[in-house]
Amino acid sequence: MKHVYRVFVLLLLLSGIVLTAVAQSATPMPSDPVLTAEEIIAETEASRAVIEAYYEAQAGGNLDEIFAFLSPDSQAWTLNGPPEPIGYEETVGFFTAFRTAIPNLEITVHDIIAEGDKVVVRFTLTGTYAVEFAGQSAGTEFVQDLITIYRVEDGLIVEAWS
Repeated sequence: MKHVYRVFVLLLLLSGIVLTAVAQSATPMPSDPVLTAEEIIAETEASRAVIEAYYEAQAGGNLDEIFAFLSPDSQAWTLNGPPEPIGYEETVGFFTAFRTAIPNLEITVHDIIAEGDKVVVRFTLTGTYAVEFAGQSAGTEFVQDLITIYRVEDGLIVEAWS
């Protein structure tokens, strides 16, 4: 039994040495850009500014202004939605129906955390259903706490995960 244990420990040590050697010899892919600290800070600030403006548009309720922040190629994933991401057209359709159902929707942003092209927002949605929507009758109060991660590219939202 001691022999099996020693062989097992030896194999673990060898695999660790091999993995360390492989990791040290790995080089970045040429397609992966290496950004300076200043470039990362600038990208972070630009991404955050896009999302802050997007939430200001959301608070104003103007759908055209809201949709102007979405890339035509945008994709969104939701926990309660389909397993595949929804595209721009589906997102527009959902937001239009949702804002019609809850016209007095209010958004309270609690936290915004940004790094590079990613921005995380923790927020609360509140309002009252004006019409029946998603199984909720008119007059029902709506309150939802959410966290969404956005990826921004060229000043537009290209991906969102909620």
